[in-house]
Amino acid sequence: MADDSELRRRKALTFEQAEGMEDLPRQLLPEEMPKKLRARLLHTLVRFVEAEMRDTSLTQGLGPHWTSVLRRFYIEHLGRISSKFESNKIRQMDVFETIFTDLSPKQIFGVIQALVRLDGSSSFGAAIAHVLESERSAYRLLEGDTLVPVGSSQEAETIVQALRVSKSSGLAGAHTHLKEAASHLSNGNFADSIREGIHAVESTVRSLTGKDKLSDALEELAKRRPIHGSFKRGIMQLYGFGSDEPGIRHPLLESGDAAVTEEDAMLVLGICASLVTFFSRSFEKPK
Repeated sequence: MADDSELRRRKALTFEQAEGMEDLPRQLLPEEMPKKLRARLLHTLVRFVEAEMRDTSLTQGLGPHWTSVLRRFYIEHLGRISSKFESNKIRQMDVFETIFTDLSPKQIFGVIQALVRLDGSSSFGAAIAHVLESERSAYRLLEGDTLVPVGSSQEAETIVQALRVSKSSGLAGAHTHLKEAASHLSNGNFADSIREGIHAVESTVRSLTGKDKLSDALEELAKRRPIHGSFKRGIMQLYGFGSDEPGIRHPLLESGDAAVTEEDAMLVLGICASLVTFFSRSFEKPK
């Protein structure tokens, strides 16, 4: 059971805020779907339906391919009688506008996967895949027709825990850097996300020791309790990655954007969050 102070904290917050979920990157929020993502997915469907109508000189009725696709969806996924299906663009787009507006995120992802599989063409699947990737969706298309989560609940919990611990430990700098790292990851600024994640670790060990240099801070912490040499070297190498990769810690360098990917940024954020939690729990701030 939560103690009185924790209960008071939670009473002042929404559940999502109390659990730190609102600070998570979009890639780790499978239960959420921003309005822009819903709109772009629906627009992609409309665009392909209208393209076939133009190719077949139709103005109101659906083309043969999308008539077949949407009729099968109507029967197999909505459970409706075939004779009630109307091969009319306005009528069908009204149906899908309701679907993309009213259904839950996971239900909409189910609709998308069903449509991609019923369509069977690589072009529609590729267009959907592009939207999911560019919007940093929690699910992505693999092998052209199968949606899979880009992250895991364990990764999400690692970040939530680090945010919670850094805040309760009074490590305001680390807490802010972690939130910024998550925000940059959501927005597709992967180099900035890595930079902020590494700053969170730096801020943590500096706050715990009062030392300016990361290496000096680690040496100081090692005096308080044993820290394996390989562990210290690993942290310094992570710091070196952030320092050496052009555009991460120095985004205005002539070489431009850093050569990092979404996968790199998610990995580094998870590592940095774990390190913040470890140091916060293992060492106390100096009096």
